[in-house]
Amino acid sequence: MRGQIIIVVLILVCLIAIGILQQDVESRISQLRFIRLDTASPKESTANDPGDLQRLIDDVAKFANEGKWGSASRTAKTLEETWVLFRPQSNKNTLGIVEEIDSLISILYQNIWEQDVDEVMSTSQKLTQKFHEITKGLSSR
Repeated sequence: MRGQIIIVVLILVCLIAIGILQQDVESRISQLRFIRLDTASPKESTANDPGDLQRLIDDVAKFANEGKWGSASRTAKTLEETWVLFRPQSNKNTLGIVEEIDSLISILYQNIWEQDVDEVMSTSQKLTQKFHEITKGLSSR
């Protein structure tokens, strides 16, 4: 008789423990924050010439504004790769601007990582200004 009572008590303890654990798991699942990962789409940016830099900046800002952070990140990578390809040789007239653009692209990545739309927009605007400055400086040579 005593053995049966011990078995019943153990079963009850196990059932209570399972119930508590299940509630804990369910509460943790409800606290999860799901994010949508964008899949590559044919609309994503590619670049073939330096004039595409502005289009890429605009695309990054657009994707950020739409909350498509994966697309924004991939487009920022394309922007960086395009910039590296078409970056002018540094000279005394362009060195400061080239360094600022490099820095702003790094900041843009950070803004995207933090999913901060306002900062992405602000950094995109600064990049536009710097690309305009460097283009103006190169065309005046």
